[in-house]
Amino acid sequence: ILKNALDAKEQHRKFELGQRWLSLDPSVKAQIRACLLKTLSSSAHDAQSTASQVVAKLAGIELPLKQWPELIEALLSNNNQLPAHTRQATLETLGYICEEVSPDAVEQDQVNKMLTAVVQGMNSTETNNDVRLAATRALHNALGFAQANFSNDMERDYIVRVVCEATLSPEVKIRQAAFECLVSISSTYYEKLAPYIQDIFSITAKAVKEDEEPVALQAIEFWSSICDEENDIFEE
Repeated sequence: ILKNALDAKEQHRKFELGQRWLSLDPSVKAQIRACLLKTLSSSAHDAQSTASQVVAKLAGIELPLKQWPELIEALLSNNNQLPAHTRQATLETLGYICEEVSPDAVEQDQVNKMLTAVVQGMNSTETNNDVRLAATRALHNALGFAQANFSNDMERDYIVRVVCEATLSPEVKIRQAAFECLVSISSTYYEKLAPYIQDIFSITAKAVKEDEEPVALQAIEFWSSICDEENDIFEE
């Protein structure tokens, strides 16, 4: 009961803060948004990180109301020609937005563009580990948006292949984040896993036997998730 009361109080507080933001003069809001997007290019990591989180919070307020429609396009303009720290901040922001916003608040064409940017950032051709890690973590948050993409065989094959490649990265944090993506895929898109399960078995078995503990634990968690899904099917 206490937890429910606290949750209700927090939701009320968030609603009040959202209403206060929405009531601001449009020109003031536009100026704040522009400053936040500019700060994503800052060389100061703390400033970047904070701006990423604030942009996502504002997206959580505005995107469901069809406000700030240019946000996703503005973020995706931070492309491969820009410095690595800007691309990292952009990917982190996309990940935070996916935590704050319901999938039905984002148009499918924008989801497609977001996923394209994230998966490109995860690709083994990406030479900056910070960018690749940010992209992998962003994909973990974005998987709930990818229903249509996982229903398309070619798009699903590409996403799963890039995730599996990331589990072989020399960087332990990237490997761990990639296995976290596989765990999420196993629960969200269980019925789509059959074509990949043998390859995933080889990857996870190797990780359990040879990899560092944080990675090995996520590899085990993949099969724990599979067991949960099978138990649910059995009970039904």
